[in-house]
Amino acid sequence: MRVLVVFPHYPPDMEHFTRGLAEAGAEIHAIADVEFSEIPHHVAKHITNYVRIPTFRDEEVALNECERAFIGEDIQRVECLWEPLVIFAGALRERLGLPGMTRDDVLAFRDKDIMKQRVRDAGLRVPKSRRVTYAREIREAAEEYGFPVVIKPIAGVCSADTYRVSSSKDIDDILPQIAHLKEGNVEEFIHGEEFTFDAIVINGVPAFYSVNQYHPTMLVARQHEWISPGDLTFANPDIPKLKGGVKLGHDVLKALKFETGFIHMEWFLTEKGEAVFGEIAARPGGGNIVHLINYANDFDSFREWGNAVVSGKILTKPSREYNVTMVCKRAEGSGYIRHIAGLDRVRERCGKGIVSELIPKIGDPRTDWKRFYESDGYIIARHPDYEECFAMMQYLINEWRIFAAP
Repeated sequence: MRVLVVFPHYPPDMEHFTRGLAEAGAEIHAIADVEFSEIPHHVAKHITNYVRIPTFRDEEVALNECERAFIGEDIQRVECLWEPLVIFAGALRERLGLPGMTRDDVLAFRDKDIMKQRVRDAGLRVPKSRRVTYAREIREAAEEYGFPVVIKPIAGVCSADTYRVSSSKDIDDILPQIAHLKEGNVEEFIHGEEFTFDAIVINGVPAFYSVNQYHPTMLVARQHEWISPGDLTFANPDIPKLKGGVKLGHDVLKALKFETGFIHMEWFLTEKGEAVFGEIAARPGGGNIVHLINYANDFDSFREWGNAVVSGKILTKPSREYNVTMVCKRAEGSGYIRHIAGLDRVRERCGKGIVSELIPKIGDPRTDWKRFYESDGYIIARHPDYEECFAMMQYLINEWRIFAAP
């Protein structure tokens, strides 16, 4: 199968997906806006044909460039796992006359207002929401839904420019921070725990799925610098507590007519046990979530996604053996990394359960915690027992600290 990959090397996990697609037997043709020499060798070696597109800012120009380059090349699929260009990929399928999700199909995974309306139309529980352009509309929506509400971009990524507001004064404070947005979305705030539903989907049906929980919710973690965000991926996504969210994930895929690929959905579980839709993306989750899935299942999700694309099936059975946690650490202070505390203790406590870590070096500049979920470092650990994995997560949160200073 000849597959045209949009940005074969970015975002970072895309390198693994390009490799997985090649291992599944695809002949990879690729496009991006950089010179081929700028693509890392371990990615470039899998690419048969590469075309540099000068710009993707003008969709019509980029589509014309692709049409000239690939008409007659017998391309069979177009794949894109970078959220800002998934709509372009849908338009490119239409332009090249290829199967797969169209521009309108993909729009429902990018435009949060359209997304929620289509899910709501299917009779599924979705937060009340409204598209807004002016401050007056934000205030009207907040008055209708009642505080607190959430303000977010129509097409945001990773909770960027997303805020919980609890009063009219909060709106006043936040308006300057979102002034660069042309439009946004105001939605009802859902009180509850936050989970994900991640799946490799084939012809609309999940061939494999996994559930992860954010500790605390993503919105809280993104708004408070002192928090050490923790993820916990469940070994068994079919336990009773998660049943409603797993069913919701299947139903949302039907409502949005997703076809084949990787999806990342976020959902909430209220105190009453109700599963409430958050949002969904037509791409894998970021923040190392695919790696957590792999550690949970002794499974290569990158290659199995490739198998789903090329042969319409996954070829490895997931073990469902391990619960996996990742704790990300934000340095205290500003400037450069000067001291790391508790690392020996957490390594002794978690032992062989630690499967991956990224620890900064003394003297490294501090990372912008608002831009990078993994922040200044992370540790990933796993254990077959959920309670033990949860205890390791709490230990990593409380005992490991990074300090920065000028």
